Amino acid sequence: QVAWVVQDVYQCMITKLQSLGYLENVLLFYYPYGWRKDWSHTDSDLAAKIDAVLQTTHMDKVILMAHSTGGLVARNYLLHYGTAKVDQLITMGTPYLGSPLIAKYLEAVSYTHLTLPTSDLV
Repeated sequence: QVAWVVQDVYQCMITKLQSLGYLENVLLFYYPYGWRKDWSHTDSDLAAKIDAVLQTTHMDKVILMAHSTGGLVARNYLLHYGTAKVDQLITMGTPYLGSPLIAKYLEAVSYTHLTLPTSDLV
């Protein structure tokens, strides 16, 4: 189900990359992660994905493309594992300095009336 979401949301970019010769599961791989969950294992999970991709492609390095908090996951990987297996990191819309909009909202909201939606996905 996650792969469907990735393909649906990013289909324009996927189509462009495929037109440039990056074929899915040949030179184009996805790393969907549970962004609602604890980030403590994302760097090791991404490391395992990178190792699997390098083994499949017989390449020495990967190019990471990341959107939003995926850029933070990739940055976290680089901080812990270094750049030996990563040629480039391309990020789009990554909140490196946090999100000013949510900070302004949280400053203005009354916490006594704050209710968060619940979900079994979280």
